Amino acid sequence: MNTLPPKGLITALITPLNSSGGVDKESLGTLVESIIPHSDGILVGASIIGEWFLLENNHRFELIRLTLEMVAGRTNLFVGITGEDLEDTRENIKKLKKEIDRLDYRGRIFLFDCPLWYHGNRGLSDNYLELGKLTEHPFILYNNPLLIMKRKGGLMRRNIRTAILKELSLNDKIVGLEHAGDLFRGLNYLRTVRKRRDFRVYDGSEASFLKCPGMSGVISAGANVFPEQWKDAVNFSLNPYDARKKDPDYCSMVWNIGEMLMDFREVCIENPSAVIKYALKKLGRIDDDCLAVGGKPITSAEARSIDKFLETCKPKTKNQKQFLLDTKGVIKRAKDVLHLEAEAINGLIDRVDHNFSSAVEMILENKGKIIVIGVGKSGHIGRKIAATLASTGTPAFFLHPTEAVHGDLGMVTNEDIILAISNSGETIEVLQLLPLIKEMGAKIIVFTGEVNSTLGKNSHIVIDISVDREACPLSLAPTASTTAALAMGDALAMALLDKRGFARDEFARFHPGGKLGKELRKKCAE
Repeated sequence: MNTLPPKGLITALITPLNSSGGVDKESLGTLVESIIPHSDGILVGASIIGEWFLLENNHRFELIRLTLEMVAGRTNLFVGITGEDLEDTRENIKKLKKEIDRLDYRGRIFLFDCPLWYHGNRGLSDNYLELGKLTEHPFILYNNPLLIMKRKGGLMRRNIRTAILKELSLNDKIVGLEHAGDLFRGLNYLRTVRKRRDFRVYDGSEASFLKCPGMSGVISAGANVFPEQWKDAVNFSLNPYDARKKDPDYCSMVWNIGEMLMDFREVCIENPSAVIKYALKKLGRIDDDCLAVGGKPITSAEARSIDKFLETCKPKTKNQKQFLLDTKGVIKRAKDVLHLEAEAINGLIDRVDHNFSSAVEMILENKGKIIVIGVGKSGHIGRKIAATLASTGTPAFFLHPTEAVHGDLGMVTNEDIILAISNSGETIEVLQLLPLIKEMGAKIIVFTGEVNSTLGKNSHIVIDISVDREACPLSLAPTASTTAALAMGDALAMALLDKRGFARDEFARFHPGGKLGKELRKKCAE
C-alpha cells in the first residue's frame, strides 16, 4: 500500500443535508463530481465545514458510505474518525473498516483525526500505536487550537506540542498533519518532521496558504464553491518549475484569482458551513442549504454579501466552457499533463540512492543478460527500457510474463537479472513468476511505486518510482507513473553506459541503421 499522502489541493467537503436531517444523496453526488477533477483529495467528515461533531452518528456513516461509493477510488480520501472519546474513536475506525471491506474499496484512504478533541498531549504516541493496530490505513492529524479552545476552554493546552509531534513522527502510520493555527508554530512543526520525506504538513488556513504557501498544500473549504480557481492557485504556489510563471499575463491572472479567493474567505470566515451551503444552493450544486442540528444559520447580512459576491465572481460549473474541448481548454489540459509528469520525474531525484547504485553494481558484475518483465503499460515501458539497455552496452531483452509461463521461461538462466516493473507491486502475472525465478537462481531488481508490496519484499533490490498522482484527470490511466518508470530506466541505462566507458563507435556498431547510424558511422570513419 502506498502511504505517501497527496500533495496539493484537498477539498474539505461540506455535508449536504435534506430537510429531515439526512444526507442529500443527489446533492452530494453533484458536489463530488464537481470537485474530483480539480482536487488531489477530498476530506469527508471535516470537523467544522463538514459539521462532523454536530451530525448524528448514523448520518456520519451514511455520509462516509455514500462518499466511498461515489468517489470509487478516483481520488485520495481523508475520512474523519474522531469520536467524543478514545473508545468512540476506536469504534469509528472499526465501523469504517467494515464499510471499506463491504464495498471492497481499493482507493487510497487516510484516517483524519483531531486527537486533542478527546485526548491530551500526554500519552498521545501510545494512543496511536494502539489505534494503528485497528487499521492498515495511515493517519493524518488535525491541529486546530480555536476548535479545542471552544471545547475545553482557555486553560487546556490547545495545540499538539512540538515535542509530542516529534514522538508521533516516529510512527510510520502517521503521515501528515493539518495545522490551522499560527504560522510560527507551523514552521516549528515543519522543522520537527523534516527527516520524514513522506510526511505532509497541510495549511489548514486558506489565508495563510494564499499569503505564504507551505509546500504540502492546503485543505480548503472554499474549494467546494471554487474548485478550479483553487486548483490554479495551488498549482502556481507548489510548482517552482512552472514555465508559465515567466508569462506576466498568467501571473496577473493567478494573482487576481488569489485576491478573489481571499475575498470569499473573508465573507465565509465567521460562519463557513452556512455561507458555503448558501452559495452552493444559489449556484444550483445542492438542493438545500439545511444545517445540522445546532448549526449557526446564515445571517441576512452574510446572505447579501454572498449574493453580491456571486454576481461578480460566479464560478464555472462542470457543464460550462472549461469542460468543452475548445482550443483554450485543450491547451490547458495538455500543459497540466506536462507539468504533472515533469513533477513526477523531478520527484525521483532524491530517490536515486544506495539502492540505485547497488543495482548498477549488480548489473556490472553480472555475466548474463538483463531480462525486463512487465504487464500492460508497464510492459510497454519495459520494452523501451530493454531496447535502451541493449543499444548502450548492456545486453537485455523484454520477456512478457504470460509468454514466460508458456515456455519462454527457458530464456532465463541463473546468470541473468530480472528487472520487474509494476507500479502496484501486486501484478498477478509478475508475482506468479517469482517462485520460478527464485528456483532458477536469477536475481531480481524491481521498479515499483509500492516498495512494501509483495513484489518489493521478494526482490533483491527495490527502486522507488512512486508518484503523487497520475496526470489523467480521472486518476485512472497510467501516465505520470509510466513516465517515472521510463525516466528511471533511462537513468539506469546511462549510469551503466558511463561505468562501462561505452563509446560512440560501439553505439554505431549496435545502431547501424537509419540517419543516426549513418551519421555515427561517418564520424567514426573520420
